[in-house]
Amino acid sequence: MFFEQNFFGGKIMKNKISRLCLTALVIGFFVNGCAATKPLQSELVTGQCSWDAWKESAKWQSYDAADYMPDSASVQKIKMLVNQNEVSFLLFGGSWCGDSKIGMPKILKLMNAAGVPLEKLAIYGVDRLKKEETGTAERYKVLRVPTLIVLKGNAEKGRIIEVPEESWEKDLEKILEK
Repeated sequence: MFFEQNFFGGKIMKNKISRLCLTALVIGFFVNGCAATKPLQSELVTGQCSWDAWKESAKWQSYDAADYMPDSASVQKIKMLVNQNEVSFLLFGGSWCGDSKIGMPKILKLMNAAGVPLEKLAIYGVDRLKKEETGTAERYKVLRVPTLIVLKGNAEKGRIIEVPEESWEKDLEKILEK
């Protein structure tokens, strides 16, 4: 017989060949499980880049935020406040992140509608640890993405983290009015 009773009354394998076969079976199961893992669909974008470079590298299905129409009154107010306050923006996103795939196209659509010059917007891609080569994400303590930071000079005026409380344009308007 291949089994013998242990101290607790359960059966244990006695034969070394049976143990070897069971070990091979378990290892084979794990190897096949790992081989079936799907590769990541998007490329990892890290560091500072333009929106065009982001789109070229991230390989998302859509960048147009077709379901988003910024409120026109807020857009006009943002346009006026950006020009009056001489602010700039930092946008941190993850090419691997679902919230970034939804939020970043909306933010860029809003910035474009408000006539914000691209020179006033710096885009940074971060890895899953929220780090990138320049150290900017760490300096601004970015913990979630997307994160839009509004700067006046070198001082932070406010930020929108991951998802807006009301809407991208309303939340940005509130920050710019401070």
